[in-house]
Amino acid sequence: IRRYKGLQKGQSVLKSDLKNRLLTAKVTALKVSQFTTGTTTLFVGTQNGKILKIQNANTSSPAWTDISSASFVGSISDISFGSNEKEIVITFHNFGVASVWYTEDGGTTWVDKSGNLPDIPVKAVLVNPLNQNEVIIGTQFGIWKTTVFNTKNPVWKQSQNGMSNVKV
Repeated sequence: IRRYKGLQKGQSVLKSDLKNRLLTAKVTALKVSQFTTGTTTLFVGTQNGKILKIQNANTSSPAWTDISSASFVGSISDISFGSNEKEIVITFHNFGVASVWYTEDGGTTWVDKSGNLPDIPVKAVLVNPLNQNEVIIGTQFGIWKTTVFNTKNPVWKQSQNGMSNVKV
């Protein structure tokens, strides 16, 4: 992961690499937490199903934590937050895997939220900031949504609004 500083006009651009033994595969998703404001907390999804939390990512001594589940299989495609940094939704873009996962405790425990979703790769996720129970996903075959995300097995429905079954 390459980090740049000094991108404003008139400044010298400095670049440095964020490296750690926990980063064992290609990065496939990045998300900066909007809840940490004094420093930068970066969440990284990888091709081999890891989700890494990097606290103080904007400093010379970042702290890396693997918050993955042993149940994760595939490549992480997106990361989204609920009402705080501990509520995280991640998606996988592979066939034959559970595609939507959720934690409410910062990654200590993860719950499969794929529900009735068909076996399709999920590319993107958005949690409605005004209604945490509504989640929208972009998939290999269009847009799907649920309004009951907090249930054990969310019911997903296509939400195409006239759009074809295209990759979103």
